[in-house]
Amino acid sequence: MFRPKNISFLRNVKKRDDLNFYATQAPKYLSAKEVIEKQLRAEIQPPKAKKWSKTAVLEALNENVKFCVRPHYMALQSPQYWGNYEKNSSKYIARMNGIKAANYVISNQREIFEHDWDADNIDPWLRINPDEQFPDDPLQEEEIIKCLEEGNETESYSDEDVAEEDSTIKLDNSLESLKILLSNKKPEPAAEMFLSLKDDGVEIPDAVTNQLIGLLAFYRASLNEVKQLEKYPNQSLYSWRMNRKQEVNLLHKVMGTIPSPTPEQLTACIRCHVLNYDFATACETYRKIPNQDSTQFNLESFNSVMLARLMLNINYSNCLGLLKEIRDAGYLPNRESFVNILTCRPTNSPEVLINFWAKVINEMDYLGIDVGLDAYVAMMNTADGLRITNKQKYQVQRAILEHMKGRWLDPDDPMNVAFVDKIHWKIAENPGCTALFWEIFTSGQNHKLLERSTKNYQITLGMLLSCFKTEGMEKVWSTLQQLVPMKLIMNDKTTALLIKAIFRNKRPEYLPVTYAMYLDKRMGMYSARSAWLDAANQLVDLADKDTKTQLAIVGTEIHFRLKECKSRIERLHLLNASLKLVANSGTVAQTAGLIETYLDKYSEYRIHEDTRAVCKNLLEKHPQSTALQKAVTDLEEKWKVGNESLQRNKRALSSDSSTDPYADDWWP
Repeated sequence: MFRPKNISFLRNVKKRDDLNFYATQAPKYLSAKEVIEKQLRAEIQPPKAKKWSKTAVLEALNENVKFCVRPHYMALQSPQYWGNYEKNSSKYIARMNGIKAANYVISNQREIFEHDWDADNIDPWLRINPDEQFPDDPLQEEEIIKCLEEGNETESYSDEDVAEEDSTIKLDNSLESLKILLSNKKPEPAAEMFLSLKDDGVEIPDAVTNQLIGLLAFYRASLNEVKQLEKYPNQSLYSWRMNRKQEVNLLHKVMGTIPSPTPEQLTACIRCHVLNYDFATACETYRKIPNQDSTQFNLESFNSVMLARLMLNINYSNCLGLLKEIRDAGYLPNRESFVNILTCRPTNSPEVLINFWAKVINEMDYLGIDVGLDAYVAMMNTADGLRITNKQKYQVQRAILEHMKGRWLDPDDPMNVAFVDKIHWKIAENPGCTALFWEIFTSGQNHKLLERSTKNYQITLGMLLSCFKTEGMEKVWSTLQQLVPMKLIMNDKTTALLIKAIFRNKRPEYLPVTYAMYLDKRMGMYSARSAWLDAANQLVDLADKDTKTQLAIVGTEIHFRLKECKSRIERLHLLNASLKLVANSGTVAQTAGLIETYLDKYSEYRIHEDTRAVCKNLLEKHPQSTALQKAVTDLEEKWKVGNESLQRNKRALSSDSSTDPYADDWWP
């Protein structure tokens, strides 16, 4: 029979004065930076749909925007932007809202974004002169606050508007016109004019030449390309052009006019090819530069060439030979140089490879270079490419973690913070390595890396689930005590797994404290409570007297809170399981009281056969208890009446189906 859904909850809904609510809690019109900072500190709660990105918005307002590219995990210099964002995650939503806010600032304050893509990675000679920037056009605070709250975008400058402005300026074949093109970020016309001036014999200052090389090598995206972030959200705030063949060809022609390139110019040219995944051209540029001399290159050029050789699968001995060239040029290899060497794969033998890594790490320690997590991730990536079995791969991963054990990792290094989740992702399928990983990052100062990681919750949850499946109860319980956000992590699924771990280890003394810590105030967790009652009923015979008393108290509490359950089926299961647990605990008075409560409040529910059998067995052990005898007798009479009613309904249904001409259609 069709039964309508219960709609009684609609009567308890209280109306709220929305105008009064928003009038009291809406943010005041402060400065844009203060509003964002207060929202990030949760002093002013934003709407749930509006999640802002701290880096995108604050750096846009603080005039400190950086552009990062990840051609390879070792080539990136600013790892605070690393991480893959899923479309359904809160980080993805926050990042997209932050990009919209930053794009609004880009459209109205263009002078903030006229610098080159990364001021930390480019020498001062590659930067644009601040005097040649666009004029100031300050943004009103009310407009930016309105945009950030509503998510709207205003009209922005386009390349066509800039072209109309440039058309009013008459450009001739002169050095002043070249400077104007460079200040307006026009790489192709500036390069063509530069080559034309060189053919005419005009002397061009080195500062202008360096500015042109920097513009061709590190050309940032246009405003129209920034708008494409909505269609391609995986890109950064700035993006490289996918088709840059013309700029690269012009860069080669400009470099051909320089008889003796400087180390900075060679660095810009080689890094341009490396960051655009053109590793073969980068190596060829290193070999075919006119008047090539190792003293012309700086350390960054050598590291870029080494990375290009590794990407081309060139023999690792060439990379080791490049280390000798670095020292001959008067430089000491830095951390990036050794990380590139750790990526080499000299052999497929795990033993030989581990010995090779140990020598590289010892050399880093000898030179006083900090061994960060990026070095260990390089080893993990190399182990993934070995032609070995999974068992040998797990042995290599464990050897890497054993070498990491006892080493102090700098928690303020952004490289280390960015690579914690990558290490865990590599060894997630290996329970032995997972336990060792947890031991490393919960000892000493290394726990700060785990706290600052963006994947802190996922890592902790994965370690906890692995511990539940493999470790003993003492290790499981000590691991739980180390977790800071314990009640946030212990949801319905993890609590059920904890109960399964208790049942697997046959330790019923952990059941009462588990209920008190994780299930007492969360009656809606039916699956966890059901698992708890089932485990308690099977382990009650192994418990001591005090544990049985505690289990009986918990069973009584669950029985008296059955009305909090939403489903009738859930209520029926918890009713039988709690009554069975109290009877198995051997408490006569509580069992009699629960039976009377059942007959008074829950008589419409049917008692199972095993629950009746447990109550009868308890009465046989305590025949002198008159209260229990009366309760069990009433329970039997109630069960007989219900059973007779059930049989009568079955006979009525069978008689109705015999006269129904469509009875055969009821069952397929």
